[in-house]
Amino acid sequence: MKSFFRISFMALIFFSYANAARNNGSSEDSSKHYDGIVAIINGKIITSCDLEERIRLVLFSIGGDTAPPEVKARIKQEVLKEMIQERLKEQSAEKYAPKGGWVTDEEIKAAVTDIARRNHLDYVAFCKLLKSKGINKDILWQQIRVNLSWMAYVHARFGRYINISESEITRTKQEIRAKQSKESYYVRRMFFPVSNPKNEEAVQAHVNNIKRMLANGMDFSNLAKQFSSSADARQGGELGWVFPGQLSQEEDAALGKMPIGGHALVRNSRGYVILLLHNKKSAGLQSFTTMRLAQVLIPVKDPNPSKEVVMQIESYLNSLKEKSANARKFLEEAKASGICVISDPTDITSDDILPSFRPLLTSLQSGGVSRPLWTPDGVVVVCMLDRRDETVKEPTREEIREHKRSERLYLHSEHEIQEQMRRADIREIKEFDDVR
Repeated sequence: MKSFFRISFMALIFFSYANAARNNGSSEDSSKHYDGIVAIINGKIITSCDLEERIRLVLFSIGGDTAPPEVKARIKQEVLKEMIQERLKEQSAEKYAPKGGWVTDEEIKAAVTDIARRNHLDYVAFCKLLKSKGINKDILWQQIRVNLSWMAYVHARFGRYINISESEITRTKQEIRAKQSKESYYVRRMFFPVSNPKNEEAVQAHVNNIKRMLANGMDFSNLAKQFSSSADARQGGELGWVFPGQLSQEEDAALGKMPIGGHALVRNSRGYVILLLHNKKSAGLQSFTTMRLAQVLIPVKDPNPSKEVVMQIESYLNSLKEKSANARKFLEEAKASGICVISDPTDITSDDILPSFRPLLTSLQSGGVSRPLWTPDGVVVVCMLDRRDETVKEPTREEIREHKRSERLYLHSEHEIQEQMRRADIREIKEFDDVR
């Protein structure tokens, strides 16, 4: 699983994970109209304040802080849909919760701590980051509680019916070995099911919203985590390396024609798919490069610095490089300067690098330091602490079992939430379309 939250200078090169929200389960009678109510779900309300806070978090997490008004309006529509589903999940989980609830406060704090760690922060620093962005941390805490509770509920209700046989695992291992001789693709995708033909137009509008967000520069990974309806959504839609035959025929056909870094919209028998092709390998190539990187940031508040400022910063960084025999020495010099923000070392593979940055980093040798990169947060230099070539490992039987089990639990989860939506009393209050 990749990073759960967005820190923009790290997200420049690495995939980031963003998915956070807050539910406010008021028990007020929904038969009356209240100012500030944007939706009523089985008598429980979502207020305009709830929606505004959620939108603020989503915009930050997907890099849409400066998005134009029309994009923010589309994000608002998608966020409200997601909040409605989350309210239903919360209601179901609470209804069947065991004594003491599905999840403890300690488990929630552990999840938040893990999010912070993946972003090279401790728990306290992560809370300060949210506060500095004007984001109520309770939004994220409650979202984690709802998601963990829902997963526990689905597992308790359907887990006993899932049995992955030894023969099925054996067949899967044989298929994996057979496909190693075929061209493979490193893919991320978003999936939007069409469970009823009557919903075709609504789903198509939803997909078009996502396409426009991508066209406006929104991060694919973060949009997938926020809006995709598939088991891989929590990983930013990351499928990893796939072979022809693993996806639908329509997706296979699209991947065969796509350039690296390209997107494609596909309609298959189950719904709509947006694909992102990160990389491709020739048949039989089963190796990859592992890199241990650290990043050095010099913060620059002015989004349009003068030429003099640019030259001063780049000259300073070049002087640090000249004084440093290797990447580790560069980090020591940068840390001693007192003006640089330094990330913890991170292990990634060449497949984790955004296509636009792959040439820069794949040419950087162990101990090397990249040229300065200008980002919205300032100037970043990447230090290659180590790099090595490794062979792709075949998944173990237990890994295959857990993967298939997770897939089937996800299908049960999707079916359950669709049933909840079908039976629920949901009313959206259109008067509050001016929510920002």
